[in-house]
Amino acid sequence: MCPSGLLPSSTAQRPGNSRDSKTHPAPRSHCLLSFYFPFFIRIPECKDGAGDLIMAIFIILCLCSVLVTGMGEGGREKGMERECEPGQPLHCPAVSPSAQPWTHPGQSQLFADLSREELTAVMSFLTQQLGPGLVDAAQARPSDNCVFSVELHLPSKAAALAHLDRGSPPPAREALAIIFFGGQPQPNVSELVVGPLPHPTHLRDVTVERHGGPLPYHRRPVLIREYLDIDQLIFDRELPQAAGLLHHCCFYKRQGRNLVTMNTAPRGLQSGDRATWFGLYYNISGAGFFLHPVGLELLVDHKALDPARWTIQKVFFQGRYYDSLAHLEDQFEAGLVNVVLVPDNGTGLENWVWAEDMTYVPTAVPWSPEHQMQRLQVTRKLLETEEQAAFPLGGTLPRYVHLASNHSNKWGHPRGYRIQLLSFAGEPLPQNSSLERAFSWGRYQLAVTQRKEEEPSSTSIYNLNDPWTPTVDFTDFINNETIAGQDLVAWVTAGFLHIPHAEDVPNTVTVGNAVGFFLRPYNFFDQDPSFDSADSVYFQGNQDAGACEVNPLACLPQSAACAPDLPAFSHGGFSHN
Repeated sequence: MCPSGLLPSSTAQRPGNSRDSKTHPAPRSHCLLSFYFPFFIRIPECKDGAGDLIMAIFIILCLCSVLVTGMGEGGREKGMERECEPGQPLHCPAVSPSAQPWTHPGQSQLFADLSREELTAVMSFLTQQLGPGLVDAAQARPSDNCVFSVELHLPSKAAALAHLDRGSPPPAREALAIIFFGGQPQPNVSELVVGPLPHPTHLRDVTVERHGGPLPYHRRPVLIREYLDIDQLIFDRELPQAAGLLHHCCFYKRQGRNLVTMNTAPRGLQSGDRATWFGLYYNISGAGFFLHPVGLELLVDHKALDPARWTIQKVFFQGRYYDSLAHLEDQFEAGLVNVVLVPDNGTGLENWVWAEDMTYVPTAVPWSPEHQMQRLQVTRKLLETEEQAAFPLGGTLPRYVHLASNHSNKWGHPRGYRIQLLSFAGEPLPQNSSLERAFSWGRYQLAVTQRKEEEPSSTSIYNLNDPWTPTVDFTDFINNETIAGQDLVAWVTAGFLHIPHAEDVPNTVTVGNAVGFFLRPYNFFDQDPSFDSADSVYFQGNQDAGACEVNPLACLPQSAACAPDLPAFSHGGFSHN
C-alpha cells in the first residue's frame, strides 16, 4: 500500500484508472510513472533574472531525474513483480473503506454539523408547527416572526460517552433553533429543540431550562434587515437635514453615499433599551473604512417594532453634543460650530516605543550567605478549588499550567495538557461599571471550573443588547467548588491592543498581532510523537541506511511504483472518483 505522503498534489492529473484491476502482459519496455511533488524554490530578485530562472528550471529537472533514475529493467525490487503497459501505473492493494482507520462515520456523526438535508427538514418542520407566518431572516423586520439560527444541539455528555465508550445506541440528533417572535402581543426570543433528525417529529421549548427564564425581545441580536432600515433612516431622512455642514466638513454626497456607518454596543444605558450609536466614516474602497471617521455619530432609538417610529435621540459632532441634526445645522449656519475639515486620506503622525521588563528576586548563596545570586527554583502546587484556578487579568499566571489525568506514561508522570497563553490584553472593564457583569469573563486570563451541562459558554448572544441584566454572568461559574479529580473546563481569555495607523492601509498586517493559546501535550506521550510520523527518518551510524526497515526513503522506488486506491473525495473544485 502506498504511503500517504506520496499522494499527488491537488493540481496534478493522475494517469490511468486506479479502479481498473485488469492486468496486461508487458513488453520489454519499462513503465514510465509520473509523480507530482510540491517544491518551493525561492528565486532571488536581480536586474537580470534570466540566469536565475534557468537555474531554477535546472534544479527542477535534476529533481525529476533523480526520481526516474534506477527504474530500469533490473531496478524492480521484491514484492513489485507485476509489470504494466506504458502509461499505466501499478495499483496499490485495494483497501475497503471500512478498514480505513480515518473513517468513523458513526462516531463523527454524533458531533457533525447539520447537513443541508437536515437543515431543510428542520425549517420545513418549524414552518408546519409555527405556521406560515415565518419570514426569511434576511427580510424580517422587528414585527415579524423569523428563524434567527439553526445549529446542532449537542447531546448530553453522559449519552455521548455511553455511545462512544460503551457501545450504547447513539443519542438522537437534534437541532437548536432560535426564533424571534415579533409578530405577537408579547414579543420574545425562544429557543426550541427540534428532533429527531433527519425526520423531526417534535419540538420543545428549552428557553427557561437554558437561561432560567424568558428572553426579552430587546435582547435579540440585530438582523441585517434592521441594519438596512437604520441606514435608510440615517441617509435618506436624517443626513439631508445637515447637508450644509456635511458638505463643508466631509465632502457629503447624498446620492453617491460616500459615507458608511459602523455601530457600537451596548445599546442604551439600562435594561430594556435598544438605542445604538452609529458612527459615520468615509467609504474608502480598498482600505479599512474604520480608519477614517468624520467625527459625526448618531444615537438611534430603534426599539419600536415599526421602523417609522425610530428616532435620533442625540447627535455628536467633533466633541460636542446636539439634540438633532437640524439643531446642528442651525448652529453651523449661525457660525457657532467650529468645523474641522476631515480629509479622506487618513492621518472616527507621531509614535512612541514602550518597553516592559521583568525582575528576579535575589537569594543568598546557601554555602556563602554573604553573597547573593539570582536563583530559579521549580515549585509545584495542586490547585484544588475554582478560586485557586482563577487568574485575574493582569495578575501573575504560572508559566506552566497543565491539566493532568489519572493515567500515567511509561515514566510514571500523569498524562496531561499544558495551556500556554499568548495574550497582550490590557485592563478589564472596571467592576463598578453597570455593564461589567455581562463581560465578567474578561476579569480572568485563565479560569478552570467544574464542567456542567448548564454552563455551556462564558457569555450569551443576548448579553450584548442587555448587559445590565446579563443572561449569563461568568462569575457565577466560580463558586469555590472543588476541581480535584473532577471533570474540568479551562476558560481562556486572550486579546491585544490595536491602535489604527497608516500601515493598516490597505489591510492590517498580521505579523506580531497573533494572540491565543497553545494546548500542548505535557507528559501525554512517552517520547516525542514526531518519531512515529510516517515520513520520519532516524537511524544510527551502525545501521544499514539502505534497509527499508531502517530508512523508509530507501524503499522509495517500490513504494512509489503504485497508484493509491483512494475513496472518492472533493475539495476546492478538485474531485476524485
